Amino acid sequence: MKSKRRPLCDILLCDEDMTDQWKIKIPEVSLGYYLYRTRAGVAYERKIKTTPFSLNFQYDISLTKGYSYTKGRANYSAYEIYGSDNTKEISQFFTIQPRYYFLQKRNQMRGKSGNSLSGFYTGINAEYGLYLGQHNTGIGPIDVKITKHTLYSGLLLGVQQRLFRHGYLDFNTSFNHKYEFLSSGNSTGFRGHLGLGFAF
Repeated sequence: MKSKRRPLCDILLCDEDMTDQWKIKIPEVSLGYYLYRTRAGVAYERKIKTTPFSLNFQYDISLTKGYSYTKGRANYSAYEIYGSDNTKEISQFFTIQPRYYFLQKRNQMRGKSGNSLSGFYTGINAEYGLYLGQHNTGIGPIDVKITKHTLYSGLLLGVQQRLFRHGYLDFNTSFNHKYEFLSSGNSTGFRGHLGLGFAF
């Protein structure tokens, strides 16, 4: 009797050869009474000839509009209070990631994968963030405008997998040095990224 279960490689496309791919994240939309937020992203990844190395270029954008609560100290009080800001924000991230799929050659020798852009990878995360914000606390008529330029750079570890014919899952984490221009808020720490969407 023939099994009704589909082979795993029909889902994961583990034998497919691939030189490049476009990746479009499924947009995230949050609609509330006081807050609206949309996130979207697109990426392009290309292998370096037939090696396990690739270059991944990525652009992410987040749009926020509504009211947010901030914690601050009132001029007339020694106690911290919560205030309401009428906020408009645009956050953009431009990312370049040289990647190395370190198990690809071994899996090819064992017949478990092809020359694809799927599997575990390591590499370097280089990221530029641009933040544009406009805030109004309602106390005065003047909006406070904030612009931030931030650089992230560090080591990268992740896993990517093509799903069915035109789907993908990409999850990675990186330990970065954060450098913010015109600010003393430089630091180091982990950044995570999850991409789920369509690939072509």
